[in-house]
Amino acid sequence: MALQPTVERLLALARMDEWAGALDQAEVHYRQALQRQPEHPEALTNLGRILEVRGRLEEARSCYERAVALRPGLAEARFNLGTLLMRIGDLSAAEQELRQAIQLDPDYPKARNNLAILLARTGRIREAISHWEAAVEGDSTYADGLFNLAIAYAQLGRLREARHRAEALQRLYPRDARLEQLRPLLGASSPDPRPR
Repeated sequence: MALQPTVERLLALARMDEWAGALDQAEVHYRQALQRQPEHPEALTNLGRILEVRGRLEEARSCYERAVALRPGLAEARFNLGTLLMRIGDLSAAEQELRQAIQLDPDYPKARNNLAILLARTGRIREAISHWEAAVEGDSTYADGLFNLAIAYAQLGRLREARHRAEALQRLYPRDARLEQLRPLLGASSPDPRPR
């Protein structure tokens, strides 16, 4: 009789599959791990991410919610749930989950970025900027933060700060496709695109 792989081995295989783009096989491995240990919050979070990428949003939400219920202090599960809630338009719940993720891990630039996007979309641009600034302060190479700061500062007419962030993005990532949207800034006039 062959030995069954351990939960940790199945999770390692699933992560390798996911990294290689083999999402079908990654899903199988995550589900096998959950058959052996149904209350594994990281497996639920990772399976949720696969399901979300594949457009199976309700299943993904269920995975994230179970992971959060099992381990309320898991910042990644809260981030993923908040991002999914934002995607489906439940902005109030999304904001709550993203704020929880940041409270659990203040140096989580993706959580700060997504919260800032939500805040900007709901007219709270100054608060959004504070989160983008914190994201970039924690990781000065964080491209999404630099891009969104450049756009937000330009929208507020703070062109010097906008140009500074656009130039930093250009210096770090000269092939970033979003630089085209920032060309007017880099040439000193103000663009009109929205943060994304």
